[in-house]
Amino acid sequence: MRARPFENEEPDFTVGTELAIEPFTFEQVVREAFQLEHSCTQNQEIAQVIGKDKSWITHIFKPSTKLDAEGIQNLIKPLKNRRHKRRILTAWVKDRFGLDITDPVPLTVVGKPVTAKVLRRVDRQIRESRLFAAATTATEGADKADDPILREQFLDRAYFARQRLEQPGHAMMVARQVVEGGRELREPLREAMGQLLRARTLLGMLNSKPGDLAPIFEAVANLLDVSPAPSTHPPYQIAKHESLVATIMGARITYVERGLVQASASELRQMLNEVLGWPKASRPFQKRFLYNVLAARICLLLGETFHAQEHVESAFRSGDLQNLQAMEACGVVQGRILALVESPEVASQYLRKMSLTCINTDDYYHQRTAEYELARIQNGLFPN
Repeated sequence: MRARPFENEEPDFTVGTELAIEPFTFEQVVREAFQLEHSCTQNQEIAQVIGKDKSWITHIFKPSTKLDAEGIQNLIKPLKNRRHKRRILTAWVKDRFGLDITDPVPLTVVGKPVTAKVLRRVDRQIRESRLFAAATTATEGADKADDPILREQFLDRAYFARQRLEQPGHAMMVARQVVEGGRELREPLREAMGQLLRARTLLGMLNSKPGDLAPIFEAVANLLDVSPAPSTHPPYQIAKHESLVATIMGARITYVERGLVQASASELRQMLNEVLGWPKASRPFQKRFLYNVLAARICLLLGETFHAQEHVESAFRSGDLQNLQAMEACGVVQGRILALVESPEVASQYLRKMSLTCINTDDYYHQRTAEYELARIQNGLFPN
């Protein structure tokens, strides 16, 4: 019998079909996790990894079996990847209690009255890299807070969490609320801060262009001109002249790195000299960290790899472990340095680890930048 045309071709995996096996059942999630980490899927193999008898694995996969907490602990103990553990726990909760903990239905997480205690909870969630929880709590806290000062503090946290979660739409909504709050408080510097957050959100979008940010920077400059510096700093973020200058310069460097604009060596040298004048000892460690990273990026554009590495190391020393997600913020720059001083393979290995770390800490913004840099490096390794 003659084969029909294309009968022996591999089926197109992008064509939709009805799955023969439900991929999100407890059994399938467990098998997939052990296959990825230990290259085993059979009951006997999984049992050997766990240190149990094969009959125990066969038993827990029966639909009528309700695995207890001790059993689930034994099951996930040999796994190292947090994502695999989370998937198994999610499937177990659904199988054991009939509860889908990934259900996106919004829950009320903030009661009344909203106090500074809730704000401290958000800060703890951010430090613990629980950014989804922080974003939800901060957003609801801002909506429910009667105190306008407390509301603005919640919005600062909400923007940080939404930006790191790679949710530019939500981040832009927060930036707009900051602008509106600044006008309500009659604080031009707070309104200007909201405009800077707006510019930073656009800058993080790969389809943004220099012309998108120019009118925003002009609006911020006008607001700074009509408002004197406050005698005491409010407990929320406000724009300063140096913040505007740093954001404009950071945007310029970003567009040069993306190939959208050109910058001469003399212009880059001038920007580098200006940045090197910023990180004085009196500056907060967060500012010194950001300025050193910016200096490292400029040095790379100038081809000064050694000095770029020095600035990356200075960035880490500026705040040590106090800088939240410091490795992630420096990661792409460090990857570029490794590609030049070590090899593309070493840089790729570093960026892969960084990407995984970002996933485990919900930092999808820097995970995306790491993946793009990894793709750029791998693209250069293709044979001619």
